Amino acid sequence: TEGRVLMLEGARIFVDRWRSAGWTEDMIGRVVFTGRLPRERYLTLLSLLPCTLGTYPWGEGVTALESFGVLTPVVILPEKISVEKLTLGQVRVLEVEELAVGGVEEYGALAARLGNDEAFRAGIVERIERNLDRLWDVEGVAGEWAG
Repeated sequence: TEGRVLMLEGARIFVDRWRSAGWTEDMIGRVVFTGRLPRERYLTLLSLLPCTLGTYPWGEGVTALESFGVLTPVVILPEKISVEKLTLGQVRVLEVEELAVGGVEEYGALAARLGNDEAFRAGIVERIERNLDRLWDVEGVAGEWAG
C-alpha cells in the first residue's frame, strides 16, 4: 500500500519547493493537508496514525508528547537539529530507542515498517504504554535536565 503523509494546511506553500527538489506528482499527491482541528479531534487523529514523523528541520517536542500520550510512535532524526534532542530524551525514557534513526533512508524505512508491520508496531506501542507514566515524572525529568 502506498503511504500517505498528513500535514497542516500551511505546509502547502512548500509544494513548489518539493517539485524543484525532484518530487514526482505521485509523491506530492500522497500528501494530505488538513486544517487545524479542535484538540480532541486532533488527538483522536494522532491516535489513528501508525506513526508521526519528527518534523525536521523543525522540532516537534509538544507534538511528540501528544503522540506518545495517545500511544503513537514518533520517528526522529536526532542528529539533524538540537530540538530533536528533546524528543530523543522522550524516546529514551520510553525505551523505544529504535525510533531514533541516523539518516533519511532509515527515517522513511522505519515509518513504512511502522505502517506495514503490525507486530513490530505493537511491540513499540506496548513499551510506550508501559513506560508512559515516566514521561510525566517531573522530578525525574528535572533531574535529567539539571544533571
